Amino acid sequence: MNKRILTLLLLVSLGACAGNQLSEPEKQLGWIRDANPEQDAKTAISRGDFRLMAMAQRSLVIPGVNPDNSRSYELKCGVNIMQGVGDVIRSQNHLELMKMAHQYALRYNAMIKLHCQP
Repeated sequence: MNKRILTLLLLVSLGACAGNQLSEPEKQLGWIRDANPEQDAKTAISRGDFRLMAMAQRSLVIPGVNPDNSRSYELKCGVNIMQGVGDVIRSQNHLELMKMAHQYALRYNAMIKLHCQP
């Protein structure tokens, strides 16, 4: 009987620990918390990299670009698809990271668009 209780307690504790682990998309977006979109855009521009940040959701979304013009921007400037962003929300933490990623992309793309217009 004691072995069953110990086994049950062990399984419950392992399940509780597993619940605290980050999903792969959350791990992929972890960098966003400390990111500086303006500095990152300046660095990209200095290297001649004018790709816009994009999100692969139900369709390709380029924050800060009118959807009617996104294909033109994609062809002229290129895109860098942000990993960890999609149309499936894994947790509340993932949702918050995706919101931060969207804000980052808006600010980053605003600077890049000054150097690349279709």
